[in-house]
Amino acid sequence: MESADSDKDQERVIKPRKSESFNSPTADVTFLSSDSVLFKLHSSHLSVNSIGFPRADENIVVDAKRVPLSEHSDILDLLFRFVQPPVKDTSFRQPDLFYEIQYDINNFFRLAETAEKYVVFAAMNACYLTMQHFQVEYPLQILNHCVLHDYLPLANKAAKSSLTEGIDEAIKYLTAPGLLIRYLKYFSKWQDASTYAIGEFERHALRLDCPAWTYAYIMYRQQLDESCSNIGVMPQGDFKSKRCHDIECSCRSLPNVWPDWFRRLSRFTDIPDFGDFDATSDYEPNE
Repeated sequence: MESADSDKDQERVIKPRKSESFNSPTADVTFLSSDSVLFKLHSSHLSVNSIGFPRADENIVVDAKRVPLSEHSDILDLLFRFVQPPVKDTSFRQPDLFYEIQYDINNFFRLAETAEKYVVFAAMNACYLTMQHFQVEYPLQILNHCVLHDYLPLANKAAKSSLTEGIDEAIKYLTAPGLLIRYLKYFSKWQDASTYAIGEFERHALRLDCPAWTYAYIMYRQQLDESCSNIGVMPQGDFKSKRCHDIECSCRSLPNVWPDWFRRLSRFTDIPDFGDFDATSDYEPNE
C-alpha cells in the first residue's frame, strides 16, 4: 500500500503541466522542458524565426507526442517569446533583456547560449546588443560567450574591459576550450606593459624630486592598479597646489605636458586585440 502511494506521488510530481504562455489549441508542435512543462507552438513561426529546432517533417510529432528539450522552462519561456507572441499577450513586444541581465545574470547567459543552440535569430541579436551595452560590467562572461560564438569585435572590447578583473574570476568564467590559457597570456602581456610604463614614469618623476610629479606618479600608479589598460590615461588631480619652487621645473606646465608624455608611454601598449592575439608568440614592449 505504501509503495503504491509512493508511485502515485512520483507520478504526480513528473506529470507534465502546460505553459501558461504557450498553450494555443491550434499549435501543431509541442516541446517538453527539462522540468516537465509543455510548450505548444506553431511550426510556421518556428520555421520563420529559427533554424535550430527539429523540423516538423523530421521527428516532431503533433498532438499528444512531444519533443523533449534539455532546457528549463524559465529559459524556454523567454526564448519562445522571440519566436511567437504568448497567447495572452496583446502588445507583441519581445522581452526586455536589459532588465533580464541585471535581474538574473545567470539566466541571461543561459538564454544567450540557448538562442545560439537553436539559432533563434531575434534572440541572438537581442542578446548580442545587450552584451554590447554591459561589456564593462560583465566582461569575462561576455568574452567567454563571444569566443564560443565568434563575436570577435565584442570579444576584443570585453577582453580589454576584463583587465580590471582578477585571475580567480577568469578561472571561474572562461570555460570555452583553450580560452583560459590564451587569456592568461594576454593578461600577462598587459601586466608586463604596465610594469614598463610605471618604471618609465617613476624614473622621470622621482628623479625630479618634485611634489607635483611625485603626486602625479602616485595617481598614475593607482589607476594602473585598477586596470593595466589605463597606461595611456592621464592622471587627474590638483597638481597646481603641489608645484615645487624650481621655476625651471616642468611641473609648472602640468597638465599641459601630459599629451607629449603619454605619447611616449603609448609605445608600451602596442599589444594586439584579443582576437588577433597569438598566445604562442613572445611580446616585448617597444623600447
